[in-house]
Amino acid sequence: MKKILVIALATLFATGCAKKAQKESVFEQYKNMSEQLDSKFQSAQTEQEADSIFNDFLNTSLDLIQQNPKTADAYQITKDIIPYFTLQQKELAFAALDIDSLEQYELLKYYQAFISEKNTSVGQQYLDFKSITPEGDTLALSQVIEANEYVLIDFWASWCRPCRELLPELIQLYNDCKGHLQILGVSQDESREDWINLIQNMQLPWLQVSDLTGWNNPACQMYGVTAIPCTVLINHEGKIIARGEHNINILRQLILQDNTTVE
Repeated sequence: MKKILVIALATLFATGCAKKAQKESVFEQYKNMSEQLDSKFQSAQTEQEADSIFNDFLNTSLDLIQQNPKTADAYQITKDIIPYFTLQQKELAFAALDIDSLEQYELLKYYQAFISEKNTSVGQQYLDFKSITPEGDTLALSQVIEANEYVLIDFWASWCRPCRELLPELIQLYNDCKGHLQILGVSQDESREDWINLIQNMQLPWLQVSDLTGWNNPACQMYGVTAIPCTVLINHEGKIIARGEHNINILRQLILQDNTTVE
């Protein structure tokens, strides 16, 4: 699953070879690194090795930002890579920039998303939202939390291949944790037909909502979601205990640890 995401990111970064001046700029160094990702991923023998390659790329990109603070190159690199940084990496990247200059470099929306993500990170209390079910009813997250021991918010969309790849595993998780877990799918779709068809075709058994406003979905913005799939696990006390976790075994352990023996 992670390998699919990583390879997709490599394709996104591969935008062609830049012309080199006598002295390569910092941003050109970054672009050259990104253009080498695809070949590195092709040579990876395992998913863990591919993850390691991508993590090294993220760390090196952050180093370039921190070593060249408040320069145009730092803003350009940040704009390109920020959706794929961890929360801690985002914090370090923005610390190297001038907050007052973010709008000039079209980074203000990413900074606002970072603040929202920070406010809904692990250890924080959930933020409530309301959205529309396929039947046209209004459903609040608080209603779902009150009725269930654990709630997993799944930010997804029918057009998102990694999201679709994750769905069979979520179905298994849902079945394994029946009686303890409810999943609330929050779709970034704009087409009602595509949204409903995928739910029906895959026979997704959990709750679904969407405002059909794409990335302008208020819940998506409230939780600072800039890449999907994105999961948020909330316990009955309303505390966020996992975010961005796609390892179904880890999620299963978090949910069942107080209820049954997990192998």
